[in-house]
Amino acid sequence: MNFIRHNYKSFVQIFVAFLCAHAVFNVGNYFFPNENICDHSISSDSSLTNVNPPKSLEAEDGPPLGVDAETEVKLGLKLDAENDAAVSVDEVSDVEAVIAVEDIENKTMYKIDYSLAHPFENSCWFPVIRRDDADLKSYITRYRNVDCRGQKQIYGPLVHQHRNGEIVVGKPHRSLVKKFNCEYKELSGTLSPYMNTPTLVGEWKKLPTGKRILIQKDQFVIQCKNNDEIVYHNAFAWISDKPRLTPPPAMGPTKYGISILTIDSTSRNQFYRHMPFTLKFMRDHEFQILYGYTKVGDNSAINWLPILAGMVYDYESRGFKNIISKDINFDYKKLGSLLAINKTIFDRAKDYGWPTLWNDEIANPGYGLFHYYGWRGFRRPPADYYFRSYYTYIYKNLGASSGCSNDSCQLSMNFYAGLTHGSASNLELYDIPVSDALQRMKTAGVLENTVLVIMGDHGQRISPIQKSHIGRIEERMSMMGIYMPKKFRDEYPEKYANLVRNRHRLTSNFDFHETLQDLLDLGSGHRRQQTEKHGTSLFETIPIDRNCKDAMIPENFCVCMETPDKTEKEIVQNAQTRIMAYIEDHIENSTKNTCIKKHDVKIDPESFKSATISKLARSGVRFVGDTKKVNGTIRAIFEVQLTGNIEVTTDQSKTYKGTFVARVQYNSKLDFIYVNADPLVRFKGCEEAKVVVDVCQCHKNA
Repeated sequence: MNFIRHNYKSFVQIFVAFLCAHAVFNVGNYFFPNENICDHSISSDSSLTNVNPPKSLEAEDGPPLGVDAETEVKLGLKLDAENDAAVSVDEVSDVEAVIAVEDIENKTMYKIDYSLAHPFENSCWFPVIRRDDADLKSYITRYRNVDCRGQKQIYGPLVHQHRNGEIVVGKPHRSLVKKFNCEYKELSGTLSPYMNTPTLVGEWKKLPTGKRILIQKDQFVIQCKNNDEIVYHNAFAWISDKPRLTPPPAMGPTKYGISILTIDSTSRNQFYRHMPFTLKFMRDHEFQILYGYTKVGDNSAINWLPILAGMVYDYESRGFKNIISKDINFDYKKLGSLLAINKTIFDRAKDYGWPTLWNDEIANPGYGLFHYYGWRGFRRPPADYYFRSYYTYIYKNLGASSGCSNDSCQLSMNFYAGLTHGSASNLELYDIPVSDALQRMKTAGVLENTVLVIMGDHGQRISPIQKSHIGRIEERMSMMGIYMPKKFRDEYPEKYANLVRNRHRLTSNFDFHETLQDLLDLGSGHRRQQTEKHGTSLFETIPIDRNCKDAMIPENFCVCMETPDKTEKEIVQNAQTRIMAYIEDHIENSTKNTCIKKHDVKIDPESFKSATISKLARSGVRFVGDTKKVNGTIRAIFEVQLTGNIEVTTDQSKTYKGTFVARVQYNSKLDFIYVNADPLVRFKGCEEAKVVVDVCQCHKNA
């Protein structure tokens, strides 16, 4: 099993991963090395005891399973406010210093790529927003590190785990411990009905000192004693050998593994704002980031069930009644567990003999992706490698948390829940570790056969930022970035071209599900039997006339904008002259330092049209029946569209004539005008052009 062993790292930092062969474990090996994680071992004032199942489910720790969304939001707002209250940022008054800081940023990585498609082509007018919108200014904070000062450890760490999973027991330099013995015990449990209870299994087994060893357990606890005093206590996880996976399925030249890294409560706009190093790697390596990807439900479970199984639950209260077929409504209250479906992408992968991994960082012993709102967890592990016991143990027994605690500091990077669930700015803490991990993966050749997805389950729905206009949009438009290996691009050029086009189409979780199913088909060589298709694969053509009902997005989460009220229209109309001038200036600036030497723009003032997000979206309605929030809803941000004719002449005296569609964002409250996307153009003789500067490519090829 060297294919697993040599590629492991102490924390397998991928939420979902299932591959044709070893790529799943390659990925796990490169996310978040030990030196980037504060040790969460305890010192001598702690004790270690076996954990026994509770006498009743009511005795389990953790938040009440029935906590409603509003209560969760109120708790989150309180915690986020307490966190941000301690933050004080001094304003930089030196203009030159500000300019110097701005110049450091690589502006090109934030630009929209209009290859093959443009967002203005769609009949659904979904918003294109900017990461630094003035509407968000008061909500944005920068966190690049976790302050672990004050974390007292009497003794240093006596056990080290290398990235390949090897354990070394040894005394640190200048350690106060003079003599000690270490032993380990397997960690298990946390399956339904005792889903919040980790259990230590078997007898304590002694560990040698000063030797590199492999412990063939997925999860285990190590304790070290000096006489009867516990001087070290920690939990570990890694990829152990499993008979079912020997020998591993062959990774052929055209078979691709799939690894999905999910960061809780992360929108595309938020990702652009707080993950600059990671974003630069993604842009440099042709990750396709979806601009129209929209969530279908409020929280994590309702957004992940469509991805895993193409299904939903509570379809009436969650707005699916008239937009889905009844066969995809799952009665989780009756059946209780995702395992009852038997049609998930995990089931298919395991049927084909692929190694599977489910790494759900729970952030709290009572939470988990399918462990709340009446979900009762799993009666058996959902994948070959399942680490809930590890996380439950460190949260309940070692004082671990998503930040610093009395004895520890823990950054748990898997299905990222703890740091970002209730904070709009903590995402930035992950930027350096993720970008470094991606670079290591590239160096090791992991990306040659691995489809890598970096995504959010939804945007920020708890922090105060979600109450802003742009925040409501971010909450609905999750991050979705997909990397396809070059071999795939070369072998399936039409599928890849469709993926590129679909970046600017209205898409949802159901489409991602169908995409994963297609990848399973390609990787296994087995075409699935399909009774009814739910969603459209991103490898197929998604029509430009698609609406939210087509994409199975409930109306309260739909971002297709609507016509403003009469009063709102009048407010926007008052800015028409300025908006037209702004568009003309933008087009003129876009032609500078290009092949275009002359241009003429004629805007049709009668084409003036405005739109804004629905009142359901602006007021943050989570369930379609909760319409009382809509009363008194005020919308102050609008998108304004104008059309016209354009003529450009290149430096070789070649003239192109065409039409354009321009849109600007107008903030009536702050009186700001933004151009968030370049105008869509249609030139005669240069039909492939999407924006004005594309004419230079036609000119070059002529």
